Amino acid sequence: MTDQTITTAAVGRTSAPPDEVDLQFEAHAVDPDVTLLDPVSLVGMYG
Repeated sequence: MTDQTITTAAVGRTSAPPDEVDLQFEAHAVDPDVTLLDPVSLVGMYG
């Protein structure tokens, strides 16, 4: 039951536009090189 709830929450996060930024932020946190390789997307996101 708990696993199903977590899965549903994960799907909800994936489909929600505001959380899309959170997912990208988490990706940068996991792999800082992404920030260096893709500065244009960061400018578009924060600028």
